[in-house]
Formats: sequence, C-alpha cells, structure tokens
Amino acid sequence: MNVEQVVPGDLSVIQNDNTDKGLRRITITVTDPQSNQTTLIGFRSETGVMEHNPEEAGTFVTWVGTELDVGSRSIKFVGGANIANHTLEP
Repeated sequence: MNVEQVVPGDLSVIQNDNTDKGLRRITITVTDPQSNQTTLIGFRSETGVMEHNPEEAGTFVTWVGTELDVGSRSIKFVGGANIANHTLEP
C-alpha cells in the first residue's frame, strides 16, 4: 500500500512541498498465487462531496440495496450498505 499527497487540480501530480491540500491518492497492489498483480487506486479527501455547496441542484447516493425473491415460496433476501465515500458529522 502506498499513500501520497496529490494536488486536487491534477491527480497525477504528487505534492513535494509539504503543504497539505487535503487530498491523498491510495494505491494498493495485490499478487495472487499465480503471480498476477491487481492494482486499485482510490482517493480520500478531508471533506466529502456532500460538504460542498453544489453549483446546481442534485442528489447524492448514500445507501444502496437490493431485494431478491427466490422461487414461488416467496423467500426474500434483502441487503444493503451505506456508501462510505464522504465524511459524516459526529
């Protein structure tokens, strides 16, 4: 795992001047038993998208879920999760 400070206007530029702009690029690389590598890159900021005043009206997805009906016996599976891509106020 590698965590680097990046410039918000150019996510490919790593900050070297020790001024924290509040954005990190997190890179995780895993290797499976057959030596295949998979790399995931994510970003984390001080504030999430919902803490900013939008320029236009919009909606934000904060939860996603699904329902699955199985067969004629009406067996129902329901599941969901909060989407943790924003900060939450305590």
